[in-house]
Amino acid sequence: GGVDFQGCQIRMVATSPQAVSGVSHYAALDEHGRVWTWGGNYWGALGLGLGLWQPDDDERGMYTEDAKTQPYPVRVPSSFGGEKVAMVATGPANTAAVTTGGALWVWGRPYVISHTSPGATPSTFGIRTPTLIPCSLFGGALVQSVACGQYHILVLTTCGAVWSLCDKRRLIMEKCTTLSDDCNTVHSTLTPQLVDASHFGGARIVACFANRRCSAAVTEHGALYVWGDVVASGTPTLVPTSSPGGRRVGWWTKHIEHE
Repeated sequence: GGVDFQGCQIRMVATSPQAVSGVSHYAALDEHGRVWTWGGNYWGALGLGLGLWQPDDDERGMYTEDAKTQPYPVRVPSSFGGEKVAMVATGPANTAAVTTGGALWVWGRPYVISHTSPGATPSTFGIRTPTLIPCSLFGGALVQSVACGQYHILVLTTCGAVWSLCDKRRLIMEKCTTLSDDCNTVHSTLTPQLVDASHFGGARIVACFANRRCSAAVTEHGALYVWGDVVASGTPTLVPTSSPGGRRVGWWTKHIEHE
């Protein structure tokens, strides 16, 4: 049979690359602004309150019994602060959601600790339920969209700024350059770090992308910048166009009407 969402129409689906478990996970957004997840539950990426993983330094720790794959969609038991969810994103072992009110919720691989977000668990454990990241950590701006990488999350605010939440310890161990150079002073506090607008010529960002070890952003002028392993640099690098006159980069991003 097909995937069952109990009669609800689905507005969008996000799928992750394979995690260390070799199993992807999925997040779907239904017509009522509710989130459904299924697939691999490592680091608690399904947001169901299950799947605690206690890793060692090489991420070869032990999973609890409830970290197994969930074969069918289950609605995430969170009210998301009483707001409808407007978009979802997934990474190899993490999930994020943005509400219609511009709030960001994350779960799975940890990027925050208890002093930055109430209810978040220490950085050695997965965040097993949706956890609010206060807008105050983004300079008070509302969140427009989010993109999930393997060890980092990119957050685009309504004022056109890009912020990064990241597991710097793992990035250093993997010798990744996913972070912008603005994040080089980050340690284990894992608080959001602003990617300086000067890297983008002061332009507003309208879309962002995060992959396993790279990041990208598109400006309001259609310019594309990338950083990370793809260019072996932590500095956002302008991607030149092939035509003499230059071409704007097209993009698709879900428009969120904040309430």
